[in-house]
Amino acid sequence: MAKTSKGQPTDPAPKIHVTQPTMPSAGMDRDGDANAMPSSPMSAPAASGDMPAAVASAGDMPVGTMGEGSGDGVVMPEGTMGEVDADPGTGPERFCPNDVPPGETPPAVFEPGIVEVEFCDTVRPSVVAAPGAAAAPVTSRAGAGLERLNAILASYQLQRAEPTFDVAERQADDVQAAAKPRDASIPNLCSFLTLHFPADVDTRLVARELDQLPDVVRAVALPKAAPPDSPHNEPLVGTSDQVVIDPTTGLENQWYVHRCGVDRAWRHASGQGVVIADIDWGYRTSHQDLATRLDMSRAYNAYDGGTNVGTGGSISHGTAVMGLAGGADNDVGMAGVAYGASLWPVQADSGPGSALPGNPWARAIDWVRTADSGGRRKVIILEVQTGSFGNYEMVPSVNAAIRTAIANGVVVCVAAGNGNRDAGLDDDGNPITATGSILVGATEYHATENRRASFSNYSARVTVAAPGDGSHDLTCSSAADDAFRNGFGGTSGATPKVAGTVALMLEANPSLSHAEIRTILNASGTAVTTDSGKPVGTFLNAEAAVLAAARPTASGPAVAWGSNRLDAFVVGTNSALYHKWWNGSAWGPSVTGYQNMGGTIVGKPKAVAWGPNRLDVFVRGTNSALYHKWWNGSAWGPSVTGYEHMGGVITDDPEVASWGPNRLDLFVIGTNSALYHKWWNGSAWGPSLTGYEAMGGTISGKPRAVAWGPNRLDVFVVGTNSALYHKWWNG
Repeated sequence: MAKTSKGQPTDPAPKIHVTQPTMPSAGMDRDGDANAMPSSPMSAPAASGDMPAAVASAGDMPVGTMGEGSGDGVVMPEGTMGEVDADPGTGPERFCPNDVPPGETPPAVFEPGIVEVEFCDTVRPSVVAAPGAAAAPVTSRAGAGLERLNAILASYQLQRAEPTFDVAERQADDVQAAAKPRDASIPNLCSFLTLHFPADVDTRLVARELDQLPDVVRAVALPKAAPPDSPHNEPLVGTSDQVVIDPTTGLENQWYVHRCGVDRAWRHASGQGVVIADIDWGYRTSHQDLATRLDMSRAYNAYDGGTNVGTGGSISHGTAVMGLAGGADNDVGMAGVAYGASLWPVQADSGPGSALPGNPWARAIDWVRTADSGGRRKVIILEVQTGSFGNYEMVPSVNAAIRTAIANGVVVCVAAGNGNRDAGLDDDGNPITATGSILVGATEYHATENRRASFSNYSARVTVAAPGDGSHDLTCSSAADDAFRNGFGGTSGATPKVAGTVALMLEANPSLSHAEIRTILNASGTAVTTDSGKPVGTFLNAEAAVLAAARPTASGPAVAWGSNRLDAFVVGTNSALYHKWWNGSAWGPSVTGYQNMGGTIVGKPKAVAWGPNRLDVFVRGTNSALYHKWWNGSAWGPSVTGYEHMGGVITDDPEVASWGPNRLDLFVIGTNSALYHKWWNGSAWGPSLTGYEAMGGTISGKPRAVAWGPNRLDVFVVGTNSALYHKWWNG
């Protein structure tokens, strides 16, 4: 038999499972009271309504495959959209030190005793258990002689051989035939075996011997699998929004990443294609989490006009800020919020040369505005306050430079200051001319609440607040190239987290205006616990902000509940729901007007009409739970701007269908990527108001559901192998 050329086999499609599901009978409707419908333009600020970050009922979502499903009613647990790591005590070591010299490949690590073999298509290997044999010999369904192969396997004490793909030969042939027009060399899935030997066997030696056989395309010692490079792999990122201290290093985790939803925002963006220019007090440019991230061709010292940004006695400040904003994804330390952005280090407090005339902070802002970014959007972090801890925007030149930069498309984030004072007043108590900047307040660490830090300046013009606890704000330290610190904080620590989020938003939608970014940050955030009269905006929700930035602002469904009747729902730039309708002769509330229906919404709403003069609208809140409101023919329930909390932690937009009057069926995707279902039967939600029926699967994207008649539903989803799957309710 002629030996085929050896090469890396193409990843095959996974096995397709098909099962007929079952679904309990059930149904839906809702009545409620509400107030009259006020008219509001799309630009009007919306109240947050009754959509708090509520806690859903506890429970477990079983992980399923496309062929598995449970008919039991279960409650979706609270959770996040972040990936769940395995027990750190098991599996391959992720964070071992990398002492390999530059240019050399680190030593390979293999699974003990496992070899994978790809045979020629003409072999069709098979494993049939032989009575009394230690391990079944490998045979060929095509009649190929495999004596030499089995002799090698026996010499290395083969324990068992098994098909690598659990697929029938006929199905494998069909898959191969369908793929060959796109790839003529595609292998047959039945041509792969996984071989198991004792753990102390040198599997590379086994693979080399098998690789010489004419019937073998390729044999490899199976390497250990490890997660791909990701900010989640950084040893200091952690997995919790609670402070956790590593007893070995004494360092805390990046709890704020999880509290602010940055870990979930990383699913959508890294800040790539965006510039973050930090105007600060100097940097340790050789730090391991900054050295590869800083664009030193854009280093600028606004004090003396040079390029030395590592001067003076406060390089610890800029080092810490840059780590928070964009520290490297390199698996050796922390991860910055926008780890993919380009970082420009700009120093303004001191320099080795003679001071230039004028204000260096204003000059730094103007330098960033005029510097060539190659078409990339620019985000400024202004890290300075007055000597009495006030808002530095009070300085006229700085104020003007900020406004000019914003007018030229630069996004400017300003630390509000740490004096527990009004950020809208200067040091003499006079009002500061508003710049329109994204003014950032700070919160302190608390296990369950987001409380304004007692030192944070406040004002109605503060857009957003982020963690800035002086004792719990892990970031880069200037003490050494591999040093980190637990404490930084202040509005200095809060501002780079917000600026990093802005970079994520701009990657998702580079056309956003400064005003739109400011509005989205405020509208997508959650409540901050603060003293009366001391507002600091809303608490940063990076995931919600990125999702709001990515979607078109005028997105949503249109439905008709009768002849010559239309109802359209859209999401405004403030992330609230808006509504307009056609009544047969005119648009209400006006041709260009909208009814403000409140809320802070992530993703797109879903609307359905199950009968004349009846509407039901479902949305996903910033806590990833499902919310509902309804029109009963005379009023919105539970109120015009209120929502019914329906629980769960869902990862995409809901889907809803109605197969008859007073009946609704809802389908959502849980955090385990499985399908879940709930229904309204005319008097109650099933299996409960906040509970869901688990329907299994591992699903990519959104479900689609349709009802073509009474008591009939069809649901379509896409599996992880990109194939289409279907399930149905037949009554």
